[in-house]
Amino acid sequence: MLFKIKKYLLPAIISASKHLEYKSFVDKVYKEYSEFIGDEVWGVRKVCIENTADIIKNLKHTEHEKF
Repeated sequence: MLFKIKKYLLPAIISASKHLEYKSFVDKVYKEYSEFIGDEVWGVRKVCIENTADIIKNLKHTEHEKF
């Protein structure tokens, strides 16, 4: 996937995650975030860092032990 697509995809997915069930959020959105955070392109990792607070808001406080 191209950098320009990834750059705008992650914030859009995170915004849409407000309307998902928690299990879907973890299985899809968090999984995609985890893949993006390990991307070789710095710009993609930067977008992940900028959106980390939104991801954390959606995770349950007991979930940190699983990840």
